Order: sequence, then C-alpha cells, then structure tokens
Amino acid sequence: MIEQFLNLNNELHKEIYHLIDEIMKPFDKYQPTIVGTYPIDIQVQGSDIDIILMVKNYEDYIKELSLFSHETNFTVELQDVVICRFEKNGYKIELYASHEPINTLNSYRHLEVEKRVLDLFGKSFKEEVLTLKRKGLKTEPAFCVLLGLYGNAYKALFEIEDMTDQELLDLGWSNDLKLIESYDLMTMSYFQKGWSEDIKVIGRTAQKTYLIRQTPKRHAARKRQTFEKMRFISDEVKISKPVLFSSNHHTIELYEWLEGDDLETQIEKLTAKEQYDLGIEAGQIQKHIHRHEGNNFDWYDKYSKKIYRIIDAYQNCGIKMPEDDIIIDYLIDNMGVLKDRPIVFQHGDYHLGNMLYTPDGHVGIIDFNRSSEGDPWEEYDRFIFTYRISPYFALGQLHGYFDTVPGHFFEVVAVYAALNCLAGIPWAIPFGEEDIQVMKDNYLEIYKTYDGFKTTIPSWYLKCVEEVETWNLKV
Repeated sequence: MIEQFLNLNNELHKEIYHLIDEIMKPFDKYQPTIVGTYPIDIQVQGSDIDIILMVKNYEDYIKELSLFSHETNFTVELQDVVICRFEKNGYKIELYASHEPINTLNSYRHLEVEKRVLDLFGKSFKEEVLTLKRKGLKTEPAFCVLLGLYGNAYKALFEIEDMTDQELLDLGWSNDLKLIESYDLMTMSYFQKGWSEDIKVIGRTAQKTYLIRQTPKRHAARKRQTFEKMRFISDEVKISKPVLFSSNHHTIELYEWLEGDDLETQIEKLTAKEQYDLGIEAGQIQKHIHRHEGNNFDWYDKYSKKIYRIIDAYQNCGIKMPEDDIIIDYLIDNMGVLKDRPIVFQHGDYHLGNMLYTPDGHVGIIDFNRSSEGDPWEEYDRFIFTYRISPYFALGQLHGYFDTVPGHFFEVVAVYAALNCLAGIPWAIPFGEEDIQVMKDNYLEIYKTYDGFKTTIPSWYLKCVEEVETWNLKV
C-alpha cells in the first residue's frame, strides 16, 4: 500500500519509498499509505510526508509508536484519531491513524481527485499550484482557487470527485490572483471564518495585510456595487478599505485588512457602560452607512412576497415549532407596516458577530458580503445576535442611530423579528443539527421577548432602559 501513489521511476519517490518502507514495516498490518503532496510532486519546503493508517485499537497502536520516540520532534496526539509526528533523514513525517478504511479518508479522496486534475490540466496547472503553495496556501485551497470551487475548500473538492474527465476539462481553470501580483504579496493563507461561499485569502506584504475575496463571475455586478459603496463609506467609518476590483474568469476583490479582535468575544470583558458607549458608536456607524440611498422600488411588494415564501418554506421543512400559527398570523396581519419604507444601502448582516474591537478601542465593521438595498430598519431583523450577548450594546446602538427611538420603529422591527423566527429553521437544515438547534433557540427567545407577539416592544429593551436610566443618561 505504501507505494500505491508513488512512481518508483522517480528518484525522489524511490527515496521516500525506501525510507517509509523501512520504518513502517512493523506497521504493515495497518495498511500504511502515503498521501499528501509528495505522490503528486507538489511538495514545497516544509511539506510533510503524510501517511494514513487504519487502526482499530488505539491503545495498542500508541504503545507501538514508541518505536519512533527517539526521533527528532516526536509527538503523539490522541483525539478521535491518533496523529504522530517526527522527523527522519531530514523529512517531516506525519502518521494519521483512524478507525475508518483507508480509501474513505478525506486525504485519500483528495489525493485521487488532485491527481486526476493534475493529469488532465498538465504542467501549467501544476506550476500555478506550486506558486500558490510557495506563497503559503495549503493544497486544497490552492486547487479551489484555480478551479473556482467555492465554499469550504476541504469539502469543495468532493463536488468534482465523480465528474468525468470531460466534465473536469469543461470546468476549466484560471489563476485570477495574478491580477494582484503588483502588490508583491509575500505570503498567503486560507481564511475560513464566516458563512459566505467566497474563497477568502489573507495576503501579507512587508508592510500591509490584505483580505482577498474570490467569487464567481456571475456575482460581479452586485459585488462591484458593494465595492463602490464601501469606497465612499471607508472615508467615514472603520471598515476594510477597498483597494482593487477585477472581474475576469472570477471576481477578485482586494481590501486592506482591518485590525482588531472579535467584538463578540471582547464585549463581555468591558463594563456595562463601556458596552453601551460602543453600541452608540456602532449605531452612529450604521447611520452613516444608511445615508447612502438605494434604487427606488416598492419595498412592501418585495418583502410581502418574501414573507409568504418563507412561510411556505417553513411549513414544508418538516420541523414544527410551538405556537407557529401565532407568528404566521401576526406576519400576515401586520405586514402592512412595511408600506412606504425608504430604500438605502444596507450592510446586510449588521450585528456583533461582524464587528471588531480595534486596537484604539473603537468599533470596526467587517463582512459586507450580504449587502443589499432595502428598508434601513430591516438591519435589525437579526438583533437577537446582539442583544443576546450584550443588551447594553444593543440599547446603545439604538441610541446612537436615533436621537429618539420612534414608536413605529418597534412595530416595523417586530415584523422582521417574527419572520426571522420562521426563516432560521429551514435555513439551518443543510448545516446540520447543531445549527438547527441554534435557530430553534432563537425562535423561542424571540417569541418570549415579544411576549408571544402580544407586544411590539421587546422585554430585553424595557429592562435595559430601566437600568440605564439609573446611570443618569439621556435615553
């Protein structure tokens, strides 16, 4: 099994085969198989020789690994799998032991796909893979950049696993990251955070850090609109500053990296007053964003259709939540409050999870990926993601956005909150049980804070206002 993917007419492969064959003889029963970069000759400086094994009894196997305990940098990690690392004859070696059959492991399947792609697209494709890897990208993200495969790179390769050779050739490839070569990026690293399907890469020069987003060309018009809006906004507030936009085979966006820590995790370290003050700043930033008008259209017509569409999706998703008939009736009876709403540029996902606590103690806004045009108050449809973590910040955000919170604001936002109760359930289903449970919890919490939608003013707001009033602030 060791030599399965090796070409023993290749001198390097022959050298690796003899090395691994020698040290792994006592482990033959575990079907050791070399995967990773060496079998397909896309290794770079620092690459490991990756070996996968099928092991049923981890306890006995770990004892056997003592055979390598004298080797340089020997370590063993026990998780759901056993990972052993050490160095031998100048090579870094990683043994990955799992209970699962060898040919079902991701690394084995990735290698099979990557080998097919390299064989089909040839030397020029391989050189581009190596160029990206030398900059720091891992193998799977490098392949996805070139092939235009979106979403999680380590899952995306499986989307082409069953394609015929002709289908792979029709897919084509392109290295559109060459469009930013003039920025002399010294290193690149794959950035997985967030829900978007974009390929995200962090690029670094000697002086600056950038965020690179690659998306399908079909999104170019919407992406360009967002990019241009952000150019104006970046002169007013702290966001990732737009630098370059290009659309060739794919759409490439380059932004200056905004430094800071996730405000979602930092907020709890601050006093209630500090949280409130940062919320005011976030509200003022949101007001700046909403000063940019959108194209005029009938918001009620568009959103009422969305309401019926989401009700239908919820009713057909197979999950039923308590008192859902009350929420559905509330939506149908009250959607009229959305008539004659203004249209502005929206961030699209404005909550604590998309904010940074900058080194100078201010609020920075990230991830405009869901930006659109619509009612400015629709931005509060996911306010639960903020007030659940910090009601003080949430209240401050409202006081920073409004001089005085208008009464009909709550009537409008209650409709958006009610729809969010339902929308989250079918949305979460493709992501699995953990995310479904999060959305079920959101549903119940929103329903409770609106007292079963018998009121439009949420209980968290009333409670927080009462407390903040004791601070002798104008609220």
